[in-house]
Amino acid sequence: MNYQECMKVLEEASFKRGIHMGLDSMRDLMAALGDPGLDLPAVHIAGTNGKGAAGAMLTSILAHTSYRVGWYHSPAVYDPWEILCVDGKMISPEEVAEGMTAILDTGIEATAFEMQTALAFWYFEKKHCDLIVLEAGLGGDEDATNVVRGTVCSLIMSVGLDHTGILGDTKEEIARHKAGIVRESVPCVVYPKNDISVLCTIRECCDAVHSKMIPGYIHSPWTPSIPGEHQSVNAGTVLKVAEVLNASGFTIPEEAVREGLREVHFPGRMERLTIDGVTVYLDGAHNPDAVRALVRTLPLINHSGSSNGSEGKNSAPHDHGFICVMGVLEDKNYPQMLQTMLPAVSAFYPITPDHPERALTAEKLYQKAIEEAEELPEAHRPEIMQVRPLRETLEAAITQAKKEERSIIVCGSFYNLALVRGVLNSIRTK
Repeated sequence: MNYQECMKVLEEASFKRGIHMGLDSMRDLMAALGDPGLDLPAVHIAGTNGKGAAGAMLTSILAHTSYRVGWYHSPAVYDPWEILCVDGKMISPEEVAEGMTAILDTGIEATAFEMQTALAFWYFEKKHCDLIVLEAGLGGDEDATNVVRGTVCSLIMSVGLDHTGILGDTKEEIARHKAGIVRESVPCVVYPKNDISVLCTIRECCDAVHSKMIPGYIHSPWTPSIPGEHQSVNAGTVLKVAEVLNASGFTIPEEAVREGLREVHFPGRMERLTIDGVTVYLDGAHNPDAVRALVRTLPLINHSGSSNGSEGKNSAPHDHGFICVMGVLEDKNYPQMLQTMLPAVSAFYPITPDHPERALTAEKLYQKAIEEAEELPEAHRPEIMQVRPLRETLEAAITQAKKEERSIIVCGSFYNLALVRGVLNSIRTK
């Protein structure tokens, strides 16, 4: 099969088969391939928020060592295969076609995510990786990545309420699913600012398999290039992973940690653009906890002077100098996301994410934003802007931001970002 045919198969599988929890079909698929890559040394990452940032930091650190490192994560933001890299280089279309042909030749029916995950293991084996960094897609215990056998460190990042229809209605239930990645006698590093009940649940799961639970550091002595107080905690947690890897036989010098954190780049996480003199940040915050972390970051950005250098004309104490452009998926807790975001911005522009099945329309988000804004004190109530076509929305937001000396934050879903960045680039070059 050629690359285009493989991409069509994945697209059809995503539409027809959706999400499947459980490992039976994944194990069958991997066995039919000869179980490539499953025994490679792995850092396996689960969590509601922070998985991607942790993976980006860890792989950036490891890039300053002599090891060949594979990284598999999701979702893709700008390129469908940015999720699968070795030493920072994406898998090529020819390699996708080769691996997918082998997968399809097994005749085993699988979801798109299962096929992508099998391709990742196949590719890491083909590239003779010394270490692989795996991010669970959903949950942990029944996620396709959990067929891995070579785990040398488990990592559980921030656990919050998301995908509750699948993982459970409480953080403790969700934590048990995440802790399903923990392996017998293998250390498990944990994000230290999780709720106490979450930490206790993870410890219980670790104790059951004789795994030592190790809290990450609250802060890193080296500041990561991704802004935000929570990113410092993420970096501190990754620093503890580096210590675990050193103890298990790898060599990760302090210089690699310092330089790796300084140089880390992760698309769609406070990604900064400048359009017509206005600073625009693109961020994939897509659930209440992620939006809360994002809102805590906004004053740090403007106070640091890395945006337009102003908190906005006539700004109130709560106003951090931002206009928000937001689009969300219908199955997310968007009322809570709005309750957090609206008091922190001066104006709110609703958009529709680029996801035909799950997107909440901009019209519905607009109506909910109106309802939530009415519950706020007048001094904390942003202007809720009418729905317009995307290009007109972004042009209006840029015009307003320029006039009022503000920055723009685009958030709510990773499925906004490629579409928005494309339009912003076209505005910039017109």
